[in-house]
Amino acid sequence: MRWLLALMLVLCAVGVCGVEYSFQEFANSTTVNGTWNGDGSNTIDGNYSSSDYSALGGFIYQNYTLPDGFINATWRIKSVAFDGNVSIPSICNVSGQIRTQIRSKGDHAGARLMFYCYNSTAWQEVRRDGGIGEQVIFEDGIYWAYEPVVPLPTPTPPTTQTKLGLFFGALMTIGIGVIIGRSIYENKRV
Repeated sequence: MRWLLALMLVLCAVGVCGVEYSFQEFANSTTVNGTWNGDGSNTIDGNYSSSDYSALGGFIYQNYTLPDGFINATWRIKSVAFDGNVSIPSICNVSGQIRTQIRSKGDHAGARLMFYCYNSTAWQEVRRDGGIGEQVIFEDGIYWAYEPVVPLPTPTPPTTQTKLGLFFGALMTIGIGVIIGRSIYENKRV
């Protein structure tokens, strides 16, 4: 699977595909609520070896602005129970942003860590971990897939030379078409 991702990245780097990828470590805005073992900031510090959890119930809300040419997003998550990527449903791409929520609760057998995205009416669960010690979150971020936005050149008014070139080019095309058509009709080689 990794070789396929590497191949895709190489092909895109040389311009063979029209999709580009980037990683956004830090959200455009973040709010940490609830009682955390630390202060919750270890989960949003960019350090994948620092962690935090909430025994009484903690929430981390993050807003990410969609890049121009947005296609889809993948949530990169590292917790005690999971270290990988989760697709964010397209229904969560609301008003030019993706809003995420991480819930950590418990320090016993009922402990859990849940990941949500907002779908304009409610929080939609995209992943859940549960069990002793599995409420610990290390870090997260977003992988973006997007089509590069290429600005269109500003059109310049045609000059007399351009108009003549287009006119004679059209005449040549018509002339070649007539010669080829006539040769086919007469069954001759051009």
